[in-house]
Amino acid sequence: MTTELVRAAFFSQNIAFDIKIAPFSRAMRMLENNEIDLIPALWWTENRAKTILFSQPYFTNELSIISNTKSQLDYQGPHSLESLTISTIRGYGYHEYLQSIDRLTIVPLLNVHSCLEHVKKHRADIALVDKYAAWFEMKKMATQQS
Repeated sequence: MTTELVRAAFFSQNIAFDIKIAPFSRAMRMLENNEIDLIPALWWTENRAKTILFSQPYFTNELSIISNTKSQLDYQGPHSLESLTISTIRGYGYHEYLQSIDRLTIVPLLNVHSCLEHVKKHRADIALVDKYAAWFEMKKMATQQS
């Protein structure tokens, strides 16, 4: 969705715009190495703001905790994640926060699909992913199984 919005904004200004799809950690490296000019949806963090120029927010996302139906999580705040294994996307802005949770094992992966697969295969108790990205990926996974 954000890619289409950015594409339309550039098109309206007659600016050529090429999109490269890459795992998040690679996209961040490409940005740092000036191989790409922007990432259409990137969380602001204090550390990132030291080297990256951010626009005003134009999109809001929601994080969702995905668990296996056999081991549903009753989320009651950070303490309810203690002693769990969580799959996340490598390099995302919430890793510092997660590292402050006692006995939480963090498994950084390349993409939403991998995070969901880890939960499905019981390699992680939960996945922390964007709500819309998870919805899209689960729909894609269900279609592939049919």
